[in-house]
Amino acid sequence: MVFYLGFKGSIDKGLHELFLKILDIVKAVHAAGNLLG
Repeated sequence: MVFYLGFKGSIDKGLHELFLKILDIVKAVHAAGNLLG
């Protein structure tokens, strides 16, 4: 059970970091779009 919770926690952490990276990419693309008009 403890192993399962630790495993799930690491997956959640990985998904969270991936989500933040995608968010940064979206922001960068949006900013570039604004600069290009």
